[in-house]
Amino acid sequence: MDENTDNFEELVKRGVESEILDYKGPMDFRAIGKSGQAKIARHMAALANTHGGHIVIGVGEDAGGHPSVYTGLNAAEAHSFDPSSVGPVINHLIEPPIDFVIERPLVDGKRYAIIKVRPFAVMPHVCASGVSPELQQGVFYIRTQEAASRPAYRVTELHGLIKRALQGQKAQLAEFLRSVLADEKIPHTEDESTRYFEDDAAYSRGYFIRRKQNQNGFGSSVIELQIRPLWSYDQQKFELEELRSAVNKAAENSFLPGNLLTARDVRSAYFTNTSLRSMPDNEFRMWQLSRSGLFELLVQTPRSANGDFENLRSSLESALSKIAEIYSCLLPTGGELQISLAIYDGVRQLADPYTEPSGKWQKVISSSDIYNKDTVEIINNLSDHIL
Repeated sequence: MDENTDNFEELVKRGVESEILDYKGPMDFRAIGKSGQAKIARHMAALANTHGGHIVIGVGEDAGGHPSVYTGLNAAEAHSFDPSSVGPVINHLIEPPIDFVIERPLVDGKRYAIIKVRPFAVMPHVCASGVSPELQQGVFYIRTQEAASRPAYRVTELHGLIKRALQGQKAQLAEFLRSVLADEKIPHTEDESTRYFEDDAAYSRGYFIRRKQNQNGFGSSVIELQIRPLWSYDQQKFELEELRSAVNKAAENSFLPGNLLTARDVRSAYFTNTSLRSMPDNEFRMWQLSRSGLFELLVQTPRSANGDFENLRSSLESALSKIAEIYSCLLPTGGELQISLAIYDGVRQLADPYTEPSGKWQKVISSSDIYNKDTVEIINNLSDHIL
């Protein structure tokens, strides 16, 4: 098993803390106070400054100190690990902001919170605001092989942080320093932006697969409807509440009954640290609106052609009209987008980022003209391909 796996059950039950894995018992992030929150921040900074890793919340220790008490979290505790609440607290204490994702999977019928922390890309993370005794201002924390999150005080440890920051990152470091000195963002090149949007889309597809592949019936083709901005990639272009507001306004205007992007979806949608996501239970579909402006809809094709494909076509058209409403709220002054509709023949093809879909249709559009005869024609092409 890959040490950096996203297999949630394996992470929950691994039972051994390490350089890349930490366990915490059940807790409510809002109720643990500054000291408790600072402790979580210390572990996250240490992981980010080492190899990255995971913090699993909801697993306590037995009498021997082994993380094997699978209590899980109650509804309030799980809700408290909303990225929109956790992120501001952590990034007030640590600079630069830590790149992390929070998942709240069900394992054996119990809910856990799993914080996935990515290693720093350019600059190591330093404590910006001390909280005694958990955090000391100006300190770089690292994760040791003994599963301790402590200050880097040895020369070799500090040298390792500097070396990692410089090795293979000279261009990025120069851009970072330039942006700090000029107090402005350095735009990504077109190729870089395309790659970052594609990486985000691939992560979303992977998440969909992990959550749905074990449910009965997941095995037929999967359709991906994607709306990608053509502006320079900015992972934080929109605030999470802006996404929620845009979707809610669109729901008021045009979210009619249907089997894609329903009003129920809007009510049950939840925040990750980078997106607003809806994944209804017992249904093989997911939609996600990211802070970068990327929208994705993934849905399994019906197994029967007895009118089901015609229903799918009309549902996709309805979804497109609803997406148009969302972008009219997000981009009142307009912007250029690319709409793509692809079909993947089964989960293996969907999971392979290097495999082209069996069918793909795309077009550059204006955000003010998402639903038009050309985009509807793209959906008709898909229907012809399936039938």
